[in-house]
Amino acid sequence: MTGLSPFAGRIIWALKLKGVEFESVEEDLTNKSDLLLQSNPVHQKIPVLIHNGKPRGKEGGEAALEEAHENLRILEKELEGKKFFGGESIGLVDVTFGSFAKLLDVLDEVMGSDKKMIDEDKFPLMGKWKEQLSELAVVKSCLPPADKLAAAVQARRNESAAA
Repeated sequence: MTGLSPFAGRIIWALKLKGVEFESVEEDLTNKSDLLLQSNPVHQKIPVLIHNGKPRGKEGGEAALEEAHENLRILEKELEGKKFFGGESIGLVDVTFGSFAKLLDVLDEVMGSDKKMIDEDKFPLMGKWKEQLSELAVVKSCLPPADKLAAAVQARRNESAAA
């Protein structure tokens, strides 16, 4: 049931906090519905966002990258005059987003595209933020080696291509 999923739960919280109207559909993960299987055929997991009858995240790479850049523009503005999102010290947003920053760099490398997810030329504050974050001892001690992460990403990519 999605009510038990922290991943679905945090999306529901965010939508409610923002006042966004939505319909939440409970999903029995032991007996997956046709809707889930059609909406997320590769991973068959929740949450799945369906907007105007189409699962989000299924657009081509260019559209997905542009959407990501729109969101990064918002984050870039939030960093103006700050070292971290909350100010001078690391906070929840930094931890939440920062845990993905290394993965995004590795995805860029594995995908081999000249277009980067977090392009430091377009998003200089995000680039500086990533650098400052990665210099923190606690972050350094928790980051997986880039080559190990790249191998895992490539293996997942190969699995998806074979499915």
